[in-house]
Amino acid sequence: MRRMVADRLLLDSEAAASMSAEEIRKIKNRMAWDAKQIRELGEELELETGQLV
Repeated sequence: MRRMVADRLLLDSEAAASMSAEEIRKIKNRMAWDAKQIRELGEELELETGQLV
């Protein structure tokens, strides 16, 4: 989660203007992968606890 926040802040910063399209794509892919992992963990917790997370 911290990495996602750091990546979002980086993409929203002035530094992003000097980044290549490839660098931005890698960051966005990493954020998507992190989001997927968080969703999967939430689903696992729901199954284990029987409660929505």
